[in-house]
Amino acid sequence: MKSISLLNRLSVLATMVSLTVQAANVPPEIRNLKVQQRPGTYLVDVTFDLVDPDSFTGVFLSLEASVDNSSTFNLSAKTVSGDTGLVKPGTGKKMVWDAFTDWPDKYTPNAKVRVVANDSLPQGPTRGPDGFVWIPPGKFMMGSPLDEPRRGLDETQHEVAFSSGFWLSDHEVTQAEYQAVIGVTPSSFIGEDRPVEQVSWEDAVVYCQKLTDRERSAGRISVQQAYRLPTESEWEYAARAGTTGSRYGELESIAWCLDNRAGETRPVRQKQPNVWGLYDMIGNVLEWCSDWYGDYPTGLVGNPTGPISGTGRVVRGGAWFFEGSWSRAAFRIPFGSGARHYWIGFRPVLSSVK
Repeated sequence: MKSISLLNRLSVLATMVSLTVQAANVPPEIRNLKVQQRPGTYLVDVTFDLVDPDSFTGVFLSLEASVDNSSTFNLSAKTVSGDTGLVKPGTGKKMVWDAFTDWPDKYTPNAKVRVVANDSLPQGPTRGPDGFVWIPPGKFMMGSPLDEPRRGLDETQHEVAFSSGFWLSDHEVTQAEYQAVIGVTPSSFIGEDRPVEQVSWEDAVVYCQKLTDRERSAGRISVQQAYRLPTESEWEYAARAGTTGSRYGELESIAWCLDNRAGETRPVRQKQPNVWGLYDMIGNVLEWCSDWYGDYPTGLVGNPTGPISGTGRVVRGGAWFFEGSWSRAAFRIPFGSGARHYWIGFRPVLSSVK
């Protein structure tokens, strides 16, 4: 445990900012910390440099607050912009906290704020289902840069933030799993461990509904939880796992595609996973997402669910049937919700019911 503290008397709010670091291997380090309340406002600027030599995906930064002189930090500081969530190490990091929104009635000389840095992946509140990986809250740049090869015009880069995490299957739904829930397997390439294909968006939604009913009845999930398809932004966030390139690894190592003569679907979990433990996010079969297909926004969005209507549903991830150049984290294409092809499958999310 390592901490750096700075006491800064402000005109309205006396704030102590304490950087508490939870280490994995080499602890993250906060340098050049400065805190200042903007004159005449309740906005608090926190600037610092973040150093973590063994970080690949980044460090999770969050804000906690106290009104009892730091005896407890049990108040949420939620209205925070800037470098929060998953943050890459570097200089010139900045958070802006809107204290008035979060604390309309708690301005006292004993108010304190603690910024917590954690360089290990947060775990879910409880153990997840077998074969599922906890995807932590955070933010990322969705879409692709203008110079990315084979980039589509529909891949406008924009920042996306997630306020809560979710469980995501570490593999595409297999034919055995689909058979166990639906009672049939429609696939062209037969094999219990191969991904189910020849399933429409509508079929995938029915699977998630029936899986939810089965698991609730068995007491394995609560009535506050449900299986569903991932949103397009959840899918790309999970696929990238903190990376910013066109894909999360070397094509041959991570994906079954036309370039390595896959020729058909292959059993799941055969290629290398990304750093969050997800297999076949690129290649094998394309994957249905919940969203309607449409244009991206251009600014920061939080917890997006896509357009409210459209003419097709989004699939992501590349497939055995596609060239490797299409096997990119940002690649997206629409299909009708009733379309069935031997290169389209899906993987479910388990999340809280809102």
